[in-house]
Amino acid sequence: MKNILKNIKEIRTKLSYSQEYTASQLGIEQVSYGLIENGKRKLRYETLEQIALIFRMNVIDIITYPDIYVRNESVIDSDFVSKSDAKISEKNVDYKDKYVEILEENRELRIELDRHKKIHAQTATDAMDVSLKTGS
Repeated sequence: MKNILKNIKEIRTKLSYSQEYTASQLGIEQVSYGLIENGKRKLRYETLEQIALIFRMNVIDIITYPDIYVRNESVIDSDFVSKSDAKISEKNVDYKDKYVEILEENRELRIELDRHKKIHAQTATDAMDVSLKTGS
């Protein structure tokens, strides 16, 4: 995660975007954006998607920065692509696979969290019902 935050800051700086500008584009306060960029507040995937739009980049390109993700088909179809470019592309595919794996894990954790929230809410409701019935 630290690499992604570092990449966001580097890209933002390279684009000459201030934290204030980026925050305003996200619809949040500069202080909140600064906390995200400095790792003091969790970067949500939805926010990362919005940042990518602001930077006019793909999410994968922020994650793999300074490398740019190149699809395998474009490497195969291009006669002028060097072997080193192909190696970079393979590395980016590995990053993309890892990224997709992390997203899937995140999705599974969210499902599990939602399940626990429902159980907790039901337990609290049951405890309230018992309390009301016993008059405690």
